[in-house]
This record gives sequence, structure tokens and C-alpha cells, in this order.
Amino acid sequence: MTQYQQEEDGYTYSFGIPGSQRTYRGYYEKLLRGEVTWETSYRHNIGIELNFFNNDLQLIAELFKEDRKGILMRGLDIPYISGYNSNNVPFLNIGETANKGIDLTLEYNKQMVNGFFMARGTMNYNSNRAVRDNLPPWAYPYLDREGHRISQRFGYIAEGLFKSDDQIANSPTQSGDVRVGDIQYKDLNGDGIINSMDQTAIGYGDTPLLTYGLTLGGGYKGFELSLFFQGVGMVDMNYASGYAVTPFSQGATYGNMYEYVLDRWDPENPDKETLYPRLSTNETITTNYYQSTWWIKRADFLRLKQAELGYNFQDKPFLDRLSINNLRLYVNGTNLFTVSPWKFWDPELGDGRGTVIS
Repeated sequence: MTQYQQEEDGYTYSFGIPGSQRTYRGYYEKLLRGEVTWETSYRHNIGIELNFFNNDLQLIAELFKEDRKGILMRGLDIPYISGYNSNNVPFLNIGETANKGIDLTLEYNKQMVNGFFMARGTMNYNSNRAVRDNLPPWAYPYLDREGHRISQRFGYIAEGLFKSDDQIANSPTQSGDVRVGDIQYKDLNGDGIINSMDQTAIGYGDTPLLTYGLTLGGGYKGFELSLFFQGVGMVDMNYASGYAVTPFSQGATYGNMYEYVLDRWDPENPDKETLYPRLSTNETITTNYYQSTWWIKRADFLRLKQAELGYNFQDKPFLDRLSINNLRLYVNGTNLFTVSPWKFWDPELGDGRGTVIS
């Protein structure tokens, strides 16, 4: 693709000393493009299928790997002194990602004289990472996004709550009104100041690496039962992520909060392990609600997604009298129970505040 330049009229330039400046209209470079093309994908799959016990038991396994190169991204490593800026820096085929994982399916079906039984389990593990993101070099290796998951979360490492004023005075400087009961962060670069240079990769992210499911079904002499379990693993979420979660974010007398806010630091019992640090309003500048390991909680779950129990009335004399060929009565339920360390809201809703906008 031929390189081109787009110019736009309407920009003004001022010349002269203050008080006697003259303004001229002119053109400025709005868009600059280099030679770009489609990204490329390299996929490798290997699978195996095994059948046992006259095909009653079946195992399917597949390994997959995909490398994407030439992803269209802005050339953010081009310094602004070149004349480019964030609005007109050209797009180039420079991004690279890698994705790999495994799919497993194990299924058993058995037909019997008066009924049947089936069980089907599935599992998927999928790991992706950014190989090349074309960002400028970071000040410290632990800040680098390359080599991490594409949606990797970065934040601070929490080391507990401050227990005394002496501890605050002898710790790295944190911005805001730092008091006893506030979260203490780790100084990764050792400069004595807590700032963005002390962030690093934390947690798995809100997209699970592992997903699995189990379906059980059976029938005997007209009765039928089916169960579907769904689960995810290697996933976490950021609890302190917005309104109603961050206490008093709109002032001391406005807004609702979750009841979990009662599990907070108490000066009468400062050594108690709590969910919340010292409470404060938005009028107090605090670092307590920075994205950090303090607020990252595991969100793995196992859920009974669907269940149904039914009975088929067949070959019954009363059906003939009612001119009915077949009658089935059943009861079912959805999301009947969930086992998870995440207790705040439905873990399927993901990060946020337990709200979903559709």
C-alpha cells in the first residue's frame, strides 16, 4: 500500500512578540500512513479421538497453538520530536500475539433395558500473551507488558495496613492524607516514593484461563433427570472498582454501599483482618482504592446451571381415555447453587460493581 499523507485546513499559527502577534491559517498533518497489509495467522492443531467399551466411552483431546503477526498498531515507539504525535503517528504491521491451549471432552453413554445414563465433561485451557506491543521501553522490566496476558492487570502490591504513625514516617512516601489504617504499598524500585513506577502485573485477570462443564443425565422407567454444571478457574476480579463499592465516593451523605463496608478497619481492634481499610469520603485524598493486590479476589466458581426432573406417562390407560398420546410432567431450575470464594455478586458478571448494562 502506497504511503500517503492527509492534510487538513483550518489550523492557525501565531507569529510575533506578545502584543503584536499575527495569526495565519494553514494546513497541518492529520493522518500519516505507512505501507500496511493484512495481519497473518499461523495455526497448529493436533487432536486425538479414542473410543472404548464398544464406543460407550469416548475421549477427544486437541492441542492448539496460534501465532498472530503483523497486527495493525500505531507506531508508538516513534518519538514525538520527529514531528509525529498521538493523533497522527502512523499505523504499522508490528503487533504480535501468541495463543495456546487444550480442549478435552470425555463422554460416556450407556443404554439399559429400562433406561439410560450419560455423562459428558468438557474442559478448555487457553492462555494468550502479548509477544510484541510496540510500546516504548519501560523504565523497569517489571512494567513491561510484553510476555504477559493480553488483558493482564497491573497495579500495586499491598503489604498490609499501617499500624502506627512511626511506621508511616519510616515507610516510602505515599500521596494523599496517609493515616493509620491505610493500605501500605511495596516500593518496587526502591526510590522511597510510591507512584506508577511501582506497579507490576497482579492477578490472573477477569477472563478465566480455565473453563469446564459437566452434564449428567439418566432415565429409568419413565423418570428422567438431567444436571448441567458449569465452572471456571484461574480468574480473579477487582472488587474496589466503582460506585457503591468505594464508600462515600459521592460524599458522606449521598449514595448506597454494600453491607460489606461494615467489615472495615477499626481503631479499637487495629490487628483484625478486614476487607476495607480506614474509611474516608471523597473529600479526603487517599490511595486506598488504587488497583492493588488488596482488592484483587479470586473468582473461580462451580455452578449448577441447569437441573430438570421429569416423568413420562406412556402406555397409560387414562391417556387413551383423554385422547392423549404422550404426557410429560417436569420441573426445572436455573442457577440453583454456586460454590465460589467470590461472595460479592454473581461472578459471571465480571469486574465492575455487580451491574450489567444491556
